[in-house]
Amino acid sequence: MYAFIQGASQALQIERRDIDGVLFPKQMGKNTWMQTIVLFDDVPGGAGHVRQIREEIIKVIREALRIVNCVDCAPDSSCYHCLRDYSNQYDHHILRRGPVAIFLEGLLASLMSTGDPSQPNPVVALNYPRWLMQTVGRTHHKVIMIADGIGLTPPSGEFFHWLDILNHLLKRDVQVTLRLTKPFIVTLEKPETLSIGRYLQLMIENGLQLDILNNTPEWRLVIDPDSVDSARAIKPTNDAFYLDNLCGEGGLETITSTSWVSQISQDLEQIQGKKIKRIFLLQGMFR
Repeated sequence: MYAFIQGASQALQIERRDIDGVLFPKQMGKNTWMQTIVLFDDVPGGAGHVRQIREEIIKVIREALRIVNCVDCAPDSSCYHCLRDYSNQYDHHILRRGPVAIFLEGLLASLMSTGDPSQPNPVVALNYPRWLMQTVGRTHHKVIMIADGIGLTPPSGEFFHWLDILNHLLKRDVQVTLRLTKPFIVTLEKPETLSIGRYLQLMIENGLQLDILNNTPEWRLVIDPDSVDSARAIKPTNDAFYLDNLCGEGGLETITSTSWVSQISQDLEQIQGKKIKRIFLLQGMFR
């Protein structure tokens, strides 16, 4: 409810104090109830705000989703940049933005659906690189990433770079596969590449599956393909996908249908590539 109100306020330029809402229980069966959200104008005589919300509901949901895809708090909590404000301070301890984001993402997908579950939906986030990094960091079982290159600069507002995130996943016994679309070239002018090479070797010893692909696929990221709750496939809006501070900056699209994510995962795993078991310097290149 608070996400809808915040989304409507910002998307439609409505004063926050001029709209409000309540949760209203609705009986669905003998022992089954559901909560419905009731929004209302909080001004004498009404001002037509709720009617405007109904007419522009997709715009409101997009803004609400952008708000709850906050990168300043954990998914199992909330902050004043997403769901919290002075008026709901008595609920701060129970407000969690993560489940709200999942619900809004599904709602938006259903409202914009073409009837084809294989069609991706745009990711709605204020900061795409941080959203992408935090989403990968919450992987439970398996992640496959196809990248055009690697950097050691973290996204704005983050302390860790991409190899740190993948290494943390390995330490949690997550199956991590990193597939590069081009050889990793080392030059003396870029000492960073030596650090990346050493880090990759350490990760290989910790279980990282690393290889070089012969072509570049459309989908670049698969998370937990066999999970009903967390399956997700992601591709960039543009073609580039470098694991650096700007990864995903140009926009992202996603699918969360488990059957389609599983199919995308199988397609990515079937792409032929050269498996890298050990990294060593040979004529300026790691092989």
